Amino acid sequence: MLKQYLANMTKEELIEEIRQLSRRFKQVDEYYQGRFEPHKTEDVLAAYKRRVKHVFFTRANYPGPLRLGVARKAVQDFAKVQANVTHQIDLELFYVEQGVKFTNSFGDIDERFYMSMESMFERALKNIKKHLENMFMDRGQKIIRDTSGIGWGFADNIEDLYGQYFQD
Repeated sequence: MLKQYLANMTKEELIEEIRQLSRRFKQVDEYYQGRFEPHKTEDVLAAYKRRVKHVFFTRANYPGPLRLGVARKAVQDFAKVQANVTHQIDLELFYVEQGVKFTNSFGDIDERFYMSMESMFERALKNIKKHLENMFMDRGQKIIRDTSGIGWGFADNIEDLYGQYFQD
């Protein structure tokens, strides 16, 4: 149906349709920024990092609403609008780093929280292994160090995940 609709449009109508979509839906605009203005991808990444960080911290070291679904959705949405795998891994690790910082600042959370951190860490590790093995190794190792002493077996699970992808 969509293909037929678009096939019946003139080039000018198609251009106008895309312009309208870009104005109406921010994700469409972000998608095209990444495709045609690569220098703006840093701005898009920064905006998504702010969305993630706000879930954990509303101000400097003040706890945020801790709605992990909102932060995870930001990571997933970013993957849809940007093709830059380096930025995607950066955002995935940023999510985990914010979670580790949160629990180190405010104490143990719950199993659901740690499972979310672990699954995002594993997602990042898979992408690192697949695309840019050495570029993010230091950040992965820092996450391991920063989880030391955190309960619920979280520190052990993070270290085990890292070991599954990167044997020393």
